[in-house]
Amino acid sequence: MSKLVYFIEAAIRNVATVAMVLIVVVMLGITFDIITRFSGNPVSGVIELNRLLVVILIFLSVPYAQQIRGHIDTDIVTRYYPRQKGKVVELTMLIMSLTVFMLLCIPTYGNFVKSYTIKEYSWGSVPFVTWPTHLAIFLGLCLLNVQLVIQIGRTAIELIDLLKKNG
Repeated sequence: MSKLVYFIEAAIRNVATVAMVLIVVVMLGITFDIITRFSGNPVSGVIELNRLLVVILIFLSVPYAQQIRGHIDTDIVTRYYPRQKGKVVELTMLIMSLTVFMLLCIPTYGNFVKSYTIKEYSWGSVPFVTWPTHLAIFLGLCLLNVQLVIQIGRTAIELIDLLKKNG
C-alpha cells in the first residue's frame, strides 16, 4: 500500500511541476505581449491563451498544495485543542472536503465531455479549444480527491494511535 501512496504522491508532484512550467510560460507570454504592444506590433491571442493556461496551472497545483498542507487549515482552531480532539476535527474537515470535491468532479467531467464533443472554442481574437482546460479542472479535482483520501487514512491512523496510547 505504501508503494501505491508513494507513486500517487510522486505523480501529484510531477503534475505540480507541469503547473510550475506553465507559470513560466504565462510569464513569458505576458512579457512577450507587453514588448510587442510597445513596439506597435501586438500578437493576437496571447491574452486568450494565458487565460486558459492560468486556469490549467491553478487546478493542476491544487492537489500538490493539499499534499504539502499549503491550504488554509483548521490549525488556527485545533492548536488549542488537546491532540486527540484536534485529530478528530482534522479528520472531520478532511472528510467534508472530500465530499464536496467528489461532488464537484461530476459536473466538471460533464463539462469536459461536452466541451470535447462540441469542439468548444474560447471567444477572442484567436479562438482556442477549451477542452484541455476542462480536462485539467477535472484531473486536478480527481487528484485532489485521491490526496484527500490518503490524508484521511494517515489522520485516521494517527487518531487510532492516540486513542490506543491514551487508553
